[in-house]
Amino acid sequence: MDRNGDSRVSKSEFITFLRQNGYGWINPSFFNNLDRNRDGCLDFEEVLTFYYIIKTRNLWCDGCGVCLKGLYFTCVECFDRAANTYDLCSRCYSSRRFRHNHTCFLDNHMLLRSKRTQLRQAGLPNLNLVITPARQIFYPPATPARNRLRQTFQALEAAITVANLITLCTIM
Repeated sequence: MDRNGDSRVSKSEFITFLRQNGYGWINPSFFNNLDRNRDGCLDFEEVLTFYYIIKTRNLWCDGCGVCLKGLYFTCVECFDRAANTYDLCSRCYSSRRFRHNHTCFLDNHMLLRSKRTQLRQAGLPNLNLVITPARQIFYPPATPARNRLRQTFQALEAAITVANLITLCTIM
């Protein structure tokens, strides 16, 4: 991501990374949300935050593209039958700023509660988590700084995997 090796990621480097690595669905303005200190570049901790977000598959509004935080709405039919969900932020949902074939949406909390009720009625006590393998990220040629960064990301990925496994064990 840091193409010039200055240990910081500029907005243009960020946008290039998104396009070259299949993250075109992420709105480039998300850079501004990540840049907590507003210095126009992402430092190590801010890049780590981004890495965590894409690895844990956070949701994005299908209406305007913002990262969904807190309350959001999901198409019930897509949730039940499609490979991908159709999710909307509160603003897009309430102002009807979206085009979609289905009309039944529930907020994320109510959707989870309704699925829990359906599972209990079917005699299944717990929701099962599904862990899907992440898409491989292209790593540019190694330099000492990039090697340290790659090792840190690999350690973070291992920690996320372990945390997911621990969660599975405590739910079952």
